Parts: sequence; C-alpha cells; structure tokens
Amino acid sequence: MTDAPATPAVSPSHLTGAWAIVASVACVAVGIAIGPDLMGLVPEPTLLAVLGLLAGATLASGLVAIARAPGAPPTGAFLGLVAATAALTALQTIAPPVSPKTPVALFLLVGPWRYLLLPVAIHFALELAWHHQQRHWRGIVIGWYALHLALFIATAGGLAAGEAPLVNVVDGFFLRQTFEPIGTTLAIGALLLALASQNRRKRHRHAVIWTFAALVFGLAPMILVSVVPDLPVTLGLPSDAPFATLPLVAFFGLAGILTLPMVNPQKRDLAAYRLAHRLLDNADLPSGMREVAEHLRSIFEADAVVVRVATPPTEITLGTPSRERPDGPFVPDAETFDQRRAVVAPIGRTGDPLGEVYLEGRFPGAFGRREQGWLMAFLAPISSAVRVRRREAERENQLLTNAGLATELSRQLAHATGLLPELETDSGRGVPLPVDASEVLEL
Repeated sequence: MTDAPATPAVSPSHLTGAWAIVASVACVAVGIAIGPDLMGLVPEPTLLAVLGLLAGATLASGLVAIARAPGAPPTGAFLGLVAATAALTALQTIAPPVSPKTPVALFLLVGPWRYLLLPVAIHFALELAWHHQQRHWRGIVIGWYALHLALFIATAGGLAAGEAPLVNVVDGFFLRQTFEPIGTTLAIGALLLALASQNRRKRHRHAVIWTFAALVFGLAPMILVSVVPDLPVTLGLPSDAPFATLPLVAFFGLAGILTLPMVNPQKRDLAAYRLAHRLLDNADLPSGMREVAEHLRSIFEADAVVVRVATPPTEITLGTPSRERPDGPFVPDAETFDQRRAVVAPIGRTGDPLGEVYLEGRFPGAFGRREQGWLMAFLAPISSAVRVRRREAERENQLLTNAGLATELSRQLAHATGLLPELETDSGRGVPLPVDASEVLEL
C-alpha cells in the first residue's frame, strides 16, 4: 500500500494543448485536398511526400512530448509550435507567400499557422528558460498573441476586400520584416540571458541550449528570408528552401523538453521504486538511505542533503548544510526556507511522518512548486519501504523484549526454586521388610 496516490502519466489537463495537433492535421488534409484547385497548381509528388514525411515526424515529436513530459510547463507551448511547424512544412507545395492574389480560403488554411508560429516560439522559449518568473513575462506573451491575432484579422480583411496595399503593409512590412525579426531576437535573447544566469542547474542549461539551437537553426532561416527575400536566389537555393528547416524547431525543442529535470514522471517513478526495492532487500537501512540521499543530491544538484528516519534511528548527511535540522518532530508537509533555497519534506503520510528529507540548493529559488511536487511524489514509494522496515524493527524489538522477559522469568524461577527448603527422606524405607517364608507357606 503506497502512501500517496499514483499520478497518471497523462491526465485530461495535460492534453489541453493537443487540440493544435488535431487542428493542424485536419488543416493539412483539407489543404492538400482543395489547395491545388484554389491555386491552379499541380504539386510535385516527390516533394509532397518528403514534406509530408517531415510534417509527420514533426507531429510525432509533439506526441512524444505529451507521453514523456505531460506535466512540463513548456509542453503546451511546444505543441502549438509543433502544429504550426508541421502545417507550414506540409503546405509549402500549395502555399506560396501571401500576396493580394492569394485566395481567402487558402489564407484561412495557411495563415493561422504562420501568424501563430512566432508567438508560440516566444512562449516556448520563455516557459522553458524562465518558468519561475512567469508573473514577469506572462503579459508579454499575451501581448504577442493579441498582436498577431490583430495582424491576421487585418490581412484576412484586406484579402476579402481586395485591399492590396493593406495586405502588403500588414503581412509584408509589419509581420515579416518587423515583428518576426523582433520576436525572434526577443526569444533568443531570453535564452541567452538564461544561459548567463548563475541560478540554473546544469541540466536546465542543457535544455536551454537545445531550445536555443531550435530557434537558431529552425526559425532563423525563415526570418532571414523575410527580411532579405533574394537571399535563397543569391545562395542558389529554391525559394521555399528555408521552410525545410522548420522541423528542426520541433526536433531540437523536443530535446530541450526531455533534457529538463523533473518533468518525466515515468523516469521519476522507476527510480523511486528501484530505490524502494533496494531498501527492502538490503538489511542495512543506512546504506539504502544513503543511496536515496545521493540520488536526490544528483537530481537537484544540491549542496547538502540530510535524511532522517525515526525507527530504526537513522540519519544520513551529505555535504555541509548551512543550518541544523532540529531533533524535534518531523514536518507534516513540504516547506521551503531561505527564499526557496532549501526545502524539507516528510517521509510518510501527512500527519504521521516516519522521517524527513532536507535539501539545500545552490541558489535562491531552487525549489519551486514543481520541485516540491516532484520530491513528494518521489518519496511516496520510499515511504512505503521505510514503513515496512519500521514494522520489521518494531517486531524485532518486540521479539528481543519477549526473549529478555522469558530469560528473566527463567532466572527468577530458578532463583525461587533454590530458596525452597529441602524435603526430609527416610533412608530405611529403601530396604524391604524381612519376610518369614514358613508363614507364607502355611497360608
């Protein structure tokens, strides 16, 4: 029996961003079906197959993100980025750059993804690099979404009304030559600032590096072509060649999500149950708890870890904590100290802790809600194993107590027996009385 309910790998709340993937698949299917008729084009089968394969692989990266990191904050933004990237990649054979002659129906298929691409890229970069500072950049992200929605509506209105100047200004100047370069610079700058910050774990830096590569190699070529339209011709490339790099946004972005620490519940639970089994199999509880402490120190890259268990009495200390944990009662729930630089969490059920774990990070803000939730979920199987070991220890203590009582009773009984007086015996009764044979014969 576990001390906490198991968290499902994928819950309905984790799938709120999957609508974008479904919508992109539907959009690509409709676009391939009616797009050639709208534009009067005959797409090349080989190119259509290649781009379709790239789009499918891109969508697969989104499904992997849902399966492996369903609770990761960047996953939602990443799904929108995957959907936009896959749709734009697959529709390149029938969707030339927007112009006043573009049919409104075709623009309604392709335009949403082009106008959504940059806001979700900014959202993804900030969510991954600065998750703990959400309150500072959330308004910026909402503003970019609102701005691009207004640009999309203006362009659609210009196409419907036949206003060529409006379409050229909004889609050409504002979107492609102004906001896309500025937004890309903002996202890349946020990632560079995260890399320069000292308040980052090593694994988090690796995730930021992958995301930086996603924007530079996947999105930057398309942005450069928007600013310098003749660049592909100068380099001897097809005009739609930059769009072929878009899937790199999804592939590198997926690597960034999977590199993030504490976002994969399956990996967390496997490690926790493996350590719990070792606690049960190993007769030496301190050595098992030391493995737990070393694993937590590695995951959180902590300066110090203190693990205490009440029964059997065990205390493991790794590193040198800056503050001493009191010997009093264990905490009933997870708490943070020193501007979230340290955290203490109970081992066992709330209200009946068997022990506690104290972690001390390297920088303020090292333990947010995500870290606390991960730690509590990780300690659930460990708590069950410690509870079993406590029952074993209590049973052994009871057996030793009973054995001691039996020994003491035996000693007291022997002592009492020795105090009893000895019984007097008649030594003559041991010799048979004499018998006269003549008297016996006369009978």
